[in-house]
Amino acid sequence: MKKNTLLGILAIIVVFIAGCELATNPLVFDSSIRTDGFKINVPSGMPASTLEKSVDLGELRDVVDKDIESIRFYNMTLMIENNKYPNATISGSLKINGTTLLTLNNVHTNIFHIEKSIFDTSGTNMQIDNAGLTLLVNAIKANPPGTVSMKAELQPLSEALDFTLWIKIYGQITAKP
Repeated sequence: MKKNTLLGILAIIVVFIAGCELATNPLVFDSSIRTDGFKINVPSGMPASTLEKSVDLGELRDVVDKDIESIRFYNMTLMIENNKYPNATISGSLKINGTTLLTLNNVHTNIFHIEKSIFDTSGTNMQIDNAGLTLLVNAIKANPPGTVSMKAELQPLSEALDFTLWIKIYGQITAKP
């Protein structure tokens, strides 16, 4: 009988300690949203293609139904699908609410055949503009996050362009337990 009582008391202590941990430590969730695809189709020698999409940053919060304490931006990636000219090179920019976020200068489209972080600029001739990045981070932190306009302005340099560009934004949510 003493053994069962001791085990019962031990179980209560474990549950109490675990309960205290959950009550004091916030819950952390990863979240992401992907834009509708930017369909880029520019014949060789033609001027830049400009496409604009609205992105509801509030969708980052849709992963949890708890009281959200904060949300953080931690990555943005680009990926190209259905690339009919994988050897093409492009120049241009990606803008958020009219402010340049990313500049591309003579970048090969084939580097985006897998998801590529905008922070991985090694050997790519891509450059992040801090003003655009700050605008994106602040838009995500707003309570509630709003809708932003993302604009892709791309110019073919070597041959025609025909692909779909996807942009994915990653966030991390801290919620009350």
